[in-house]
Amino acid sequence: MPNQIEGEPYVRISVDEAAELHGNEDVVFVDVRRTDEYIEGHVEGALFITVDDVLARIDELPRDKDLMFICAAGVRSGLACEMAAAMGYDSSKLFNIEEGTPTWIERGHPTSQGTDLYHMSLLVVGSVAFDSVKTAAGSRTDSLGGSALYFSASASYFTKVSLVAVVGEDFSEANRETLSARSIDISGLETAKGKTFRWEGVYDTQNLNSRETIDTQLNVFADFSPSLGEDNTSHPLLFLANIDPVLQLQVLKQMNPKPKIVALDTMDYWINDHRNNLKNTIENVDVLFMDEKEIKSFTSKSTIFAAAQAVRDMGPRIVLVKRGEYGVVMFNEGDIFSVPAFPVENVIDPTGAGDSFAGGFMGYLSRTKDFSHESLRRATVIASVMGSFAVEGFSTERVGNLAELEIEDRFRGIAGMTYFEPLGNNEELFI
Repeated sequence: MPNQIEGEPYVRISVDEAAELHGNEDVVFVDVRRTDEYIEGHVEGALFITVDDVLARIDELPRDKDLMFICAAGVRSGLACEMAAAMGYDSSKLFNIEEGTPTWIERGHPTSQGTDLYHMSLLVVGSVAFDSVKTAAGSRTDSLGGSALYFSASASYFTKVSLVAVVGEDFSEANRETLSARSIDISGLETAKGKTFRWEGVYDTQNLNSRETIDTQLNVFADFSPSLGEDNTSHPLLFLANIDPVLQLQVLKQMNPKPKIVALDTMDYWINDHRNNLKNTIENVDVLFMDEKEIKSFTSKSTIFAAAQAVRDMGPRIVLVKRGEYGVVMFNEGDIFSVPAFPVENVIDPTGAGDSFAGGFMGYLSRTKDFSHESLRRATVIASVMGSFAVEGFSTERVGNLAELEIEDRFRGIAGMTYFEPLGNNEELFI
């Protein structure tokens, strides 16, 4: 029988007693163990917040429900209860499951393994296009492209991605299968009468950061007005890819409830010619992706540090400033984190690198369901890794055909590039 010991700001409860409440809509199970422990096995449907992140993510814990905290043996879960109580939660609604997860599993109570990807799915709304590209390495005509496509290809290594976009009647079944092969949900891919959006560009043979647009044919994309449909309005993570900011805001208004994380990417066209509409949309998002030139232009600031702060004052708490071959800087409240670009020997085609970057960032957050400072830092490294793969081939030839070990190797590679031994507490720099 649940009991509360004097001096403890929570109620002790056994595994079997807690299991009787599993599935009750007024009860939320919270697993506070490490990620590796959680993946090995956890209470089915449990919210995963490590004990170290409880205070940082306290707002994710509902105050009107009974909270069942669980770890391995009742110690960390008891500490999590105490933290919640210190933050003003009703102690009568805080429960510490004493025996822990191993006993829960041994007793045969509802259990899941892995990261429960479908409980933190990711929606992207943007463009799917045919790109004709010429670089110093060669050329491709009518290859698959578009912001939503690159993003989805990258994010799909980490999570379940649903895509909303529009294509024309010339978008073949083989093209659709390219997306489906990566387990991307394309039920939101609308087919309209006419031709698919097309873009043609040529990159400077001496400077791949410079390109010339030869031709743009919006075709069916000109009339694109995203309608999410019932199945796509409740994703917990949303990426608003590079489209008209008015449409981006319309998409956000269709989401119910509002996603836990809303991220947005844009381009110089919207910054220069639709600044007010873009600002109105940015005020409603959590994460903003811009390159260095864009954010300085948008804010009229001369440094990325001043520009990032100006953007954060508008609403987004996380700003990622992409700096091409010089890497990326993430601004997250008081945390500033810089990651170098992974050195790539042969850059084939930079098209889609920014969208692949964003796909890695959002995909990792979706997979881990962890929005702590440390997780955001790792997501930024993953983003740099996925962007580095995108430039090694035309279209999704490279970023769409990776082994997980390749991603992990580059992740470790960036860690190795940036590691150095810090000064110890008793060491001095100037001896």
